[in-house]
Formats: sequence, structure tokens, C-alpha cells
Amino acid sequence: MRPKRVIYEGSMHHIMNHGLGRLKPFDDSNMIKFFLRLIKDNLIIYDIDLYAICVMPNHFHIVVRNNTNRLPEFMRTVCSNFALVLNKIKHRRGTVFQDRYLSTLIQDESYMTMAIVYALLNPVRAGIVNNPFDYKWSSINELYRNDCGSNLIDSLFVENIFNDYSNFVRQLAYWSNKNKLPIIHHNKVYVLGERSFLNEVTRNINKREQCIKENNKKMRRYDTDKQTQISLIIQDIINKTKCDPLQIEYSSQRNKRIRMQLLIMLRERCGLKYHEIILMKPFRNMKFNSLGNLFNYAVSLRNKGEL
Repeated sequence: MRPKRVIYEGSMHHIMNHGLGRLKPFDDSNMIKFFLRLIKDNLIIYDIDLYAICVMPNHFHIVVRNNTNRLPEFMRTVCSNFALVLNKIKHRRGTVFQDRYLSTLIQDESYMTMAIVYALLNPVRAGIVNNPFDYKWSSINELYRNDCGSNLIDSLFVENIFNDYSNFVRQLAYWSNKNKLPIIHHNKVYVLGERSFLNEVTRNINKREQCIKENNKKMRRYDTDKQTQISLIIQDIINKTKCDPLQIEYSSQRNKRIRMQLLIMLRERCGLKYHEIILMKPFRNMKFNSLGNLFNYAVSLRNKGEL
């Protein structure tokens, strides 16, 4: 069972994904630059705030805020375009990343600091560098700079939630020996936060799923009621004309009038739309635009007492 996507306006997420099998999508600096450019170009398009990024040879981490509920589109655009170019360069086919990206919902800014520090410490945990500031492909060196620069991340926001540089360094030291975030989960919902937050998220998911089930039941009930009404209409016509309107040929004038009666009853008693009616056998040989004209003609005949 896949992890459930929990997305709402303003939701914050720690996202990561691995290359498929032993594939290292980011083992080339040019591909990393291309990936970072894709991220940057699409942040504005999908209104995503980026707070941290770390690109490793075989996976990546990002920490984001989803402002307009378009995070899945953002990730799909970035990853699919990256995979398209990588496959072309490496003369390969198929998927590049092992699965859907893993998204952990972050409760608030205090937990976001954990996710940011954890992401930025990946090169240290992997033994690539001893000092996270020595790693080129993370956003750590965009923080606490005197110049504004053309930052990829919202560095001002990140600096504010850490309060000051010394606290940021203390957090780096504290998390440097920790291999996992304190993520909790239930029913494939992953949360970086308190148990109460997870419970609230789970309740909202259950409410939404229950609402979907109720809507589906209503639609099934509506379809059943509609089929019952159609059956009653067919039977009424059989009782009056001794002909089954679903079986007869519509070459004679009498049978054409039966079809007009059927059309009126389907529209007025059953409330069917023309795109539903044209699927029924008596109307399949007609053009869609002709149904409206036929209905108006049938009504005029009825009003004159001729139908």
C-alpha cells in the first residue's frame, strides 16, 4: 500500500526520492545543475516555497511549503522532465526514480528546522564531507550571507525560524550523529510532528474518504433510480402501443412517432440529457444535433394533439 498524499494549502513537506536500483541520476555535475534549474523554474509556476535542498549522487531531499495545492504537479513536472533528459543522455529507457517521491508532512516551523538540518547533513552522514558547508550541492551556503544573491531557497524565512546563526550551528552539531528523523506514521500517513497532529490528519483523511464513499453511493443510487424510470417508460409505451421501442425498426411513420413519444418521456420524466439518450438503440443512427430538433418537433405535435 502506497503512502497517502496529504496535501492542503500551506502544508509543509520533507520530500525525497532515490534513483532506481543502483542508478545514480546525479553523478554528473551538469545533471545536478539541470535538476536545480528545473526546480528553480517551476517554483514560481506552481507557487512553491523552497527552504532546503540537498542533491546526492543517488537521491535528493527538499523541504517545501505547498501554497496552492499544486505540489504533486510541481514534483511530476520536475521529475519527468529530468528523467526525459537523463534517459536521452545515457541512452536508456524506463523510469529513473524508484517509486513515487516520499513526502512527510511537517507539523510546524519547529519541526521544519529538524527537516532542514537533516537534509543538509546528508553529505556528512554519507561520508562525502566532514563539514556540511564543504558540500557544493546543498543550499547550506545560501544561508547567513551578507549579499542578497539569487538564492534558490527562501533564505530569509529559514534564518528567521532558526533565530540566529549560532542556533543553526548548534542544530547541525546536535543532528550530525542522528540517522533518522522522529517520523511517526499510521495507515501509511507519514508525519514529522506530534501524535495529536497525526491523529488530526488521519481524521481529516477519514472524513474525506467517507465523503467520497457517500458521493459514490449517491451516484450509484441515482443511476439505479434512473434505470428504473427508463424501464417504467419502456413498459408504458409497450402497454399503449403493443410495441417494444427498443426492438422495432423506425422506418414507418407510426414507429417514428413511437420514438418521439419515447424521446419526450426520457427528457421530461427521466431527465436524461441528449448525450445519454443518443446511446440508446432507437437513437443511435441519429446525429447528436438532430435530437434537439426532434424533441422540439415532438413537443409541438403533442401540443397540437397530434402525438
